[in-house]
Amino acid sequence: MQLTAFAQTDHGRRRTQNQDNVLCYTLKGTSTAAGLYAVADGMGGQNAGEIASQIAIETVRDELGRFLDRTMGAKLADGADVVTGRLSDGAEERTGATEQAPDVSLVDVLGSAIQHCNERVREHGQRNPGNSGLGSTLTVAMVTGDLALIGNIGDSRTYIVRDGEIRSLTQDHSLVGSLVRQGLISENDVYSHPHRNLIYSALGTHPEANADVAVQRLQEGDTLLLCSDGLWEMVRDEDIRAVVENVSDVEAAATTLVGAANAAGGVDNISVVIVRVL
Repeated sequence: MQLTAFAQTDHGRRRTQNQDNVLCYTLKGTSTAAGLYAVADGMGGQNAGEIASQIAIETVRDELGRFLDRTMGAKLADGADVVTGRLSDGAEERTGATEQAPDVSLVDVLGSAIQHCNERVREHGQRNPGNSGLGSTLTVAMVTGDLALIGNIGDSRTYIVRDGEIRSLTQDHSLVGSLVRQGLISENDVYSHPHRNLIYSALGTHPEANADVAVQRLQEGDTLLLCSDGLWEMVRDEDIRAVVENVSDVEAAATTLVGAANAAGGVDNISVVIVRVL
């Protein structure tokens, strides 16, 4: 199992500044799939949002990239198994501790990194009063072997496309997302709701990052797609699925989706990361 991936970000048609930041990092030379992918959508006024999302991406890259380099690049090439990953829905655990990271929970590693993102965004706001109130969404996928660890805070999303279907692996930390989960509005109502941009949880807004962490087992032919709301608010899920399935090249697929979001209005910054499992 191997990965091929591509990331693209665009300021859209209505914004002059791009406050999104993305990460697309695939380990090469390993005997199994390993990579780190993220989208962060900053908020907080001129410049501040861009800084918040940059801090988030840099922290993810530094902490989780280093973790993957140490545990995957050095060990899996020699045939070692994936370090402990706690699976949802009663799935079995795979354990194979390495010398560098004995019996480490990948869920805990990812959760800790997101908390550090939160702390650093808050610290920046405290040190720079002109940027107070800054924040950022974050959706991140860390792939080790056939496991994808998905972390999310805010309303950026990670999807999986498999066997002709698209499914979100994340839930939006937003007012409209909460209303959908309570059955008070439909999924279609999200796109036109007057308060669709109200987010109740994001990096930098609270002392603790109230992030979700989930585990998805991957199989050959799967595609992970990470994006900011500038994509999914403009392009419906089924149209995203159609592009992912019909455009085989990941760069061309990402470019097509960004173009579709702009054609639909491009009201916000647009970011997408596409990861194919081969």
